[in-house]
Amino acid sequence: MLKFQRGNVFDEVKNQPIFTTMSAFIKKDGTAFMSRGAALGCYRHYPNIDAIFGELIRKYGVISTNARGNKFLKYGVVYVPDKKVGAFQIKYHLNDNPDLELITYSATMLAGIGRMIGPLHINFPGLGKDTDNRAELYKVLESLWRNIDITLWRLNNEQNKAGNATQANIDRFMEIEEDKDEDGDGVVEEPLRGS
Repeated sequence: MLKFQRGNVFDEVKNQPIFTTMSAFIKKDGTAFMSRGAALGCYRHYPNIDAIFGELIRKYGVISTNARGNKFLKYGVVYVPDKKVGAFQIKYHLNDNPDLELITYSATMLAGIGRMIGPLHINFPGLGKDTDNRAELYKVLESLWRNIDITLWRLNNEQNKAGNATQANIDRFMEIEEDKDEDGDGVVEEPLRGS
């Protein structure tokens, strides 16, 4: 079942796998670009994770060409078991908008991982300014993650005011009502539509 939680996943989750949304952009030094949004939060909590992700993305990413002829890496999901942290690809280049087709690919991979390793946590893989596909994104995640234990995280309002524009986009998308936390544990458990 999908669950929704407010707060900073990197501060609050211990000893369970956490995935952060990222691009496939690799810097000249071989490290993954992790200077924005949730990826920056991950970088701050896991020393040297940018080098580890960079190595894994280069190792497992497939070089593809888009319609404009640009080459990019497609990796979907990479995971570091000893640190219990992974990268979830939502876009190709750091300046691209998140891509619904790529998020679907990554979400499919994560569903397989979730069936093998148990409860997962991920910051909400939003679509940035692409408001036209937000309802479709939720349907995709709801469908693919129906049978795994996964919590989607978003920062609380105070953390958003601290300057995380990415989380502000997530807040606009999710619009979870505070009063849905029926048992008062801070987790909003929503049954899947149609179940």
